[in-house]
Amino acid sequence: MIKNNIRQMTLTALLFTIGTACSLYGTEYHVSPNGLDSNQGFPSEPLLTIQAAADKAQPGDTVTVHAGIYRERVNPPRGGTSDAQRITYRAADGEDVIIKGSEVVTGWTQAGNDVWQVVLPNSFFGDFNPFGDPIQGHWFDGKGRKHHSGAVYLNGHWLAEAETKEALFKTQKSSKDRGYLFNVAWMQTVGADTQQFPATAMLEQTGVQQAPSDEGGECIGFIDEGDWASYEIDFGVSSEHMQFRVASEEKGGIIEVRLDSPDGKLLATCAVPSTRGWQKWRTVKTVIEPSSGKQKVCLVFKAKEKKNRDTPKWFARVDQSNTTIWAQFKGVDPNQELTEVNARQTVFYPEKPGLHYITLRGFTLEHAATPWSPPTTEQIGLVGTHWSKGWIIENNTIRYSVCTGVTLGKYNDPKDVSAKDTADAYNNTIEWAVKQGWTKETVGSHLVRNNHISHCEQAGIVGSLGAIFSTVTGNVIHDINQRGAFGGAEIAGVKFHAPIDSVISNNHIYRCHGTGGGIWLDWMSQGTRVSGNLLHDNSTDFFFEVNHGPLMVDNNIFLSNKPLRDWSQGTAFSHNLIAGTIVPIAQARTTPVHQPHSTQIVGLRNIDSGDNRFFNNVFLNGSDLKRYQPFSAPTAMQGNVFTRSKARLVSKADGIYLDLELGESPAGEAPLVTSELLGLAKVPNQRFEQANGAAYRLDTDYFGHQRNVENPAPGPFAAADGKEIQLKVWPKKELKEECRIRLPSGRLNILTIICDDLNDSIEGMGGHPQAKTPNIDRLMKRGVRFTNAAANVPLCGPSRASMWSGLSPLTTGYYGADQQENSWHRNPVIKQSVSLFELFVRNGYRNYATGKIYHNGHEVLSIYKNDDGFPGYGTLPNFGPIPNDGNPKHKRNGVLPPWMPEKLRKEGGWHDGFGPIQDLKQYGSQYEWTLFYSGRPWKFRNGEDRDPLPDENHAAEMVDFLGKTHDRPFIATVGFVRPHSPWYAPQKYFDLFPLEEVELTPILPFDAEDCSKILTQEHDIAEARGWDAYQKIMENGGDEQLRKWTQAYLACVAFADDQIGKVLDALDASPYADNTLVIITSDHGYHMGEKEYLFKYSPWEESARVPLVIAGPGVAENKECVVPVSLLDIYPTLVDAAGLAPLHKLDGHSLRPLLEKPGAGEWTGPLVSLTAIGSKVPVKKNTPAPAKDQHFSIRSERYRYIRCRNGEEELYDHRNDPNEWENLAKHREYVTVLETMRTRLNKALKNKEERL
Repeated sequence: MIKNNIRQMTLTALLFTIGTACSLYGTEYHVSPNGLDSNQGFPSEPLLTIQAAADKAQPGDTVTVHAGIYRERVNPPRGGTSDAQRITYRAADGEDVIIKGSEVVTGWTQAGNDVWQVVLPNSFFGDFNPFGDPIQGHWFDGKGRKHHSGAVYLNGHWLAEAETKEALFKTQKSSKDRGYLFNVAWMQTVGADTQQFPATAMLEQTGVQQAPSDEGGECIGFIDEGDWASYEIDFGVSSEHMQFRVASEEKGGIIEVRLDSPDGKLLATCAVPSTRGWQKWRTVKTVIEPSSGKQKVCLVFKAKEKKNRDTPKWFARVDQSNTTIWAQFKGVDPNQELTEVNARQTVFYPEKPGLHYITLRGFTLEHAATPWSPPTTEQIGLVGTHWSKGWIIENNTIRYSVCTGVTLGKYNDPKDVSAKDTADAYNNTIEWAVKQGWTKETVGSHLVRNNHISHCEQAGIVGSLGAIFSTVTGNVIHDINQRGAFGGAEIAGVKFHAPIDSVISNNHIYRCHGTGGGIWLDWMSQGTRVSGNLLHDNSTDFFFEVNHGPLMVDNNIFLSNKPLRDWSQGTAFSHNLIAGTIVPIAQARTTPVHQPHSTQIVGLRNIDSGDNRFFNNVFLNGSDLKRYQPFSAPTAMQGNVFTRSKARLVSKADGIYLDLELGESPAGEAPLVTSELLGLAKVPNQRFEQANGAAYRLDTDYFGHQRNVENPAPGPFAAADGKEIQLKVWPKKELKEECRIRLPSGRLNILTIICDDLNDSIEGMGGHPQAKTPNIDRLMKRGVRFTNAAANVPLCGPSRASMWSGLSPLTTGYYGADQQENSWHRNPVIKQSVSLFELFVRNGYRNYATGKIYHNGHEVLSIYKNDDGFPGYGTLPNFGPIPNDGNPKHKRNGVLPPWMPEKLRKEGGWHDGFGPIQDLKQYGSQYEWTLFYSGRPWKFRNGEDRDPLPDENHAAEMVDFLGKTHDRPFIATVGFVRPHSPWYAPQKYFDLFPLEEVELTPILPFDAEDCSKILTQEHDIAEARGWDAYQKIMENGGDEQLRKWTQAYLACVAFADDQIGKVLDALDASPYADNTLVIITSDHGYHMGEKEYLFKYSPWEESARVPLVIAGPGVAENKECVVPVSLLDIYPTLVDAAGLAPLHKLDGHSLRPLLEKPGAGEWTGPLVSLTAIGSKVPVKKNTPAPAKDQHFSIRSERYRYIRCRNGEEELYDHRNDPNEWENLAKHREYVTVLETMRTRLNKALKNKEERL
C-alpha cells in the first residue's frame, strides 16, 4: 500500500517529463482451427479466424496463425503507424497455414459423358458471386468472348472456363472442322510503308488449300498443325509490325513468321484466337523484328500448346436464385475428390486505402476471383496493399488468382470511370493521383521478398503508381497467362507503372506469356534498377515502355527467344547475358518526367529512343545492337561480347544450371561501370544512381562475387570470360549488392569501442538528462542507434564471453559470478568455439585490441595473434588509479578516499570509491595514487602534471594503430574501463556537472514492494551487492551522497566519451574513414538508485539495457531502431558485413537488414531480447549451469517480462510505465500479454535446454 500511494502522487509528474515508449511488439494474438472467436487470442485460448485477430490487432501487435486451412477474406481494419510499429501477420514457425478464397462443393451429379453439374443457391456466395462477375476493363482483350472471375478446382488445380455449355459435351470433332486451326485472308506490313498481300499469293506451301471468303475473294484454309506457306513480302523502308486477317471456329493457333524457310530465323509470333466461326473475320497484330526491303517470308502454322487444349473446362449460368456449374471431371467422381469453387474476390486485401506498415509472412494464399487490374482503376489482387505505404510481403506462396497475385497499386477514384484506353487518359489519372497526395511520404516503399507466385492469368505482381520506392526481390514467379484465354496490355510476371526508385532484383521469372512476358515496366521508370534476375521461357523477358530513365539493367540473365523490347530511352545495360536481339522502337507518346527521387512532375516528353548505354554485356545467338543506329540520341557501347554461342538451362536435383561457352573477347577493354561512366540520362538530366542517391559501382556480379575492377569480365559472372562453363544460377545465395554492407572497393574494416558499465546516460538514449556525450552523439548522427538493445548477461565476464563467441548463455551455461572467476576460456562450450577475433584473422584480417575486451584477468592473448607477426594486443586494462595509504595489506585494492564518510570507508570496498582525481597529499603524506592490483605508483602532481590514465593509454594506442598503413583489412577493438567503478576521473569532468545542479534519476520509494521476493528480499543473485551499495549510500549522507555518486558517474561517462572522441578523430583523419564499420556499445547497464539498487546484474531495464550505435558504409544515417536486439547479434552482424562464414553455429542474428532500413519490417530475428541472471544455486567448477536454476528477463519494445527460478513473475508496460514501477503480472487486463511473453520465454528455454 505504501508503494501504491506514493506512485499515485509521483507517476503523473514523472511520466509527463520522461515520455512514453512507442509500441512495436505489443500483443501476440494466436489463431487456430481449434479456436473460438470469443477467446482472448493467447496460445491456450486461440481465436478461430484471422479476421477476428485482425479486428483486435493494434500497431505493434502480431497475429500468429497456426497450421490449418482458413477459408476467409482477411480485411485488415487498420495498419501500423511506422516502420517500427507495424502489424505483423505470420504463420507460426514451421507450420503450414493456407488461406483460401474458395469453398468446397459437393453434391455433383452426372450430366453426360465426363460432365458433372451442381446447383448452388446464390446465397452460397453472399454479396459477391464470381460466376456472375464478368472480367472487363481498360486495355482488356477478351478475344471475342466473355470471361468471368469464377473458377473450379480439382485437387487444388484449376479448370478453364468454356465459352459455351455445349462445348463441354462435344465428344468428337465436327465433320466440318476435322481438326483444322484457322483461315487466313491476307497479311499486311505496318511501318513507314504499309502494304497488304493476299494469303493466296503463295510461292510454296505444304498442306494448305484455298477456300472462298465471305469478305470477297479467297483465303487459305484447311490448315493443320505444321502446315506452312511462303511469300515474297516487301517491307518497304522499315516495318515493325504485321497484321493478319483470320477466322477460326474454335481452336485458333499460332502463326510463326520466319525468314526464308520453315526453320529460318524467327521474326515474329502471332496468336490467332477463336473467332467463333470460319467466316467471322478478325484482324490480329504482332510486333516483328524490324525489317526492310523485299524478303522471302515463310508463315508456319501451329496449334496452341496441347496442354491448354486438353485442360478440363467448366461453364456456369447464374439466374435470380441459383448458380449452376457444369464441369468436366475426366475419369473421376468430383464428390470423392477435393472440389472447390471461387467464392471470394480476394484473400488478403484491406477494403480501406491507406493502411500502412503491415507485414504478411509465411502463408499459402490461393484461389481468388480477382478482377482485371488496369492502371487507371483500383487494383485488387489475391493479396494487395490498396494504396498504402511500407508493407512487407515475404516468404509466402501466392497462386491461382484469376487475374492478379499481388497488387501494389491504385486506389478507386470516381474519375476512373471517365478514363479511356489512351495515353492521354492515363496522364489524367496521374494528374488526379498527384492532387490526391501521390508522394513518397504517403504511398509505396513496399518490400515483396522471397515469395513463390504462380498461376495468375494477368500478372504475378502489378502496381500502378503505388509501387514507387519499392523492392521486389528473391521471388519465384511463373505460369502467368499460361492458359491465354484472354489478353490485354497489362499481362506480365511483374507489371509496374511508375516504379520510381524501385528495385527488382534476384528474382526467377519464367513461363510468363502475354504482351509483357517476364517484367514489364510501363511509364515513369526513373531511378529504377533491374538487377540479378534470371528470366527464361517467357514471351518476352523484359519489356520497358515509354520511360525516360535513368533506368539501370545489370547482371541479369535474359534467355527467352525475345529477351528485350525497348520502347524507351535513357537506359543503361551492364553485365547482362542476352540471348537475342533488342528491338528498339520510338513511340509517339508523351509521358511524365520527374524530379530525381521524387514523384514531382516537371513536364511531359516524347519517346525518341536512343540515349542508351551498353557496357560489358554478352549477346548470344548472333545478336547485335545495329537497331540503335538510326536514332538521333547517341548510344554508348563498350566492352560487349557478340557471339553465336547458345545458352542452355539444365535442371538438376539441387537447382538450375547454365551451360554456356564464351569464346570471343570484347571489342576493347571492358570498363568498370560507375555513375561517372554512365553520365546523365538526357531527358530528365539525372545521374544514373541508386535510390538513396549513392553512386553506382558495379564491382560485384550476379552472385555477389567481387569483380576484377581493373578489367571486369563481360556478362553477369565475374570469372567466366573465355571459358566453357556450367554454373548453378538458381537458387541464388543471398549476396545482394543493393542491400549488403559493402565497401566501394576492397574489404570492410571493423572498429569496435566498448565501455564498461555504461548505461543509457547518453545523449539521445533517454537516460540521465544531464549526460554529456558529444562524441557518441556524433556517431549516432552518422549511423543507427539501437535504443532497445540488451545485454545477454548483465555482468562483465559472461556478457563479453557471449558477445565475442556468438553463443547465448543458454547454450554455454555461463551466467557469471562464481562462474565468472572460472574464466570464459575454461567453459567447455565456449572453449570449443572460435572467437570473433580468431575468425577474422583466419580470413586474412589484421587484428588489434587494447584495453578491456574480455573480463579483467581473463584475457587470453593468443586469440589476438596475427599470422604476420603484427602485435595483436596493446596493454591490459586497469581499474585504477585508486587511493592507497601505504599499508602493504592495501597494496592490491587500495583504500576508499579520505574525503568519503568514515563509516562508508570502513564498510566499503575498493569498488565503492568515487570523486575527482586530486592531490592526496593534502589528506596526509601516506596517501598516494596507485594502479589497481599491481600497487604501482601512479604519479599525480596536478591536473596537467600526471601520468596518463589507463583508458587514455588505450585511446592513444588505438590512435597510433589507425595512423599506421595496413596492407590488409583490420578488425580493431578498444575497451574502456570507465564508467566502471571506482568512479575516479580528472576534475575537469566533475566541473561539467556542478554538484548543486545534479539531478537524481527518478526513484520511487518502496519500489521493490511488488517485485519478486526471491530477488528483492532473498537477494538470490550470484553477485547481489546492489541493494547493499544503495543502502550504504543512503545511510551515509542520503540523497546528498547519492547526488555526489551520480556526479561521479556522469563525470566518468564524459571522460570515456572524450577517449571515444580521440579514436573517432583518428579514424576520420585516416585513409580508412570511408570503409570502416564502427560500433560503440557497453557490456551492460547500471542502476543509479532505481529499485533501491546501485549495481548491474539485475533483470530490470537499467541493468539489462545497453547503448548500441553502428555507423559506416551502407548504414542509414541518423536513424533510431527500436527493434529488440542484443549484444549476441554483434558477432553475426560483423561476419555478415564482412562476407565471412562462421565456423560454429551462432545464436544471434545479423543486424545488417536493420542497418539498411532500421525498422522492424526487415528484422527476422526473435521478437524479444533475452537477459539471464545467475542465481546463488551452487555450480560445480567449469561446469555449465542449468537454465532451470537461473532468472530470466525478456524485452519486447513495449513490455518487459521477468520470471525467476521459483516461478515468480513481473510484467512492465513501457508505454505507460517506462520506469518499471508497477508490476502488472497479476493484473487481469494484461493476461493475454502475460501469456504471450511466457510463451516466448518458454520457446527460447526449450530450444536451448535441448542443446544443453
